[in-house]
Amino acid sequence: MIDPKMLLELEQYISEKYGELKSATDKGIKYSYNAREDGAWAIFRRLTRRILSVDLPDFEDSFAKRLLKLIHASGKSEAEIYKRAGVDRRLFAKIRNDPAYHPGKSTVIALTMALELDSETARDLLARAGYSLSVALKEDIVVAYFLEQGIHDLFLLDETLDHFGLPLVRKK
Repeated sequence: MIDPKMLLELEQYISEKYGELKSATDKGIKYSYNAREDGAWAIFRRLTRRILSVDLPDFEDSFAKRLLKLIHASGKSEAEIYKRAGVDRRLFAKIRNDPAYHPGKSTVIALTMALELDSETARDLLARAGYSLSVALKEDIVVAYFLEQGIHDLFLLDETLDHFGLPLVRKK
């Protein structure tokens, strides 16, 4: 059963996130450029500076390596984690053994919930699989809320997503 107080907090959280997104466009932030004014080299230099100034994550670990380290650090078995996440044993073996394989976003979210990761670690694991939580997608905002609040109940997450008519993490 969804706690009405949590739903109210979640709706406020969604409103705040969408408010942030809207306020950026209201402030006149533009995502285009005028090639005549800037020139290709100026754009290239600006982009290069922006890329190089970003703190890059530790690339020594692939998604699979990081996942296995997190499972080991949790003190739980691989089977406990993948069962709790609702991930099939064969899929988990593929994640573990095939470095080129990248699981779907919902699978990664389920694994972060099963591992009870904090928001920052969960976002890092998502990034290693090639995903992020977007403020433009309500389902991602709901997931971010759960992570930030330390709520790791996949059934409650899916019930909440269903309440808002959003795609579930675990397919029925």
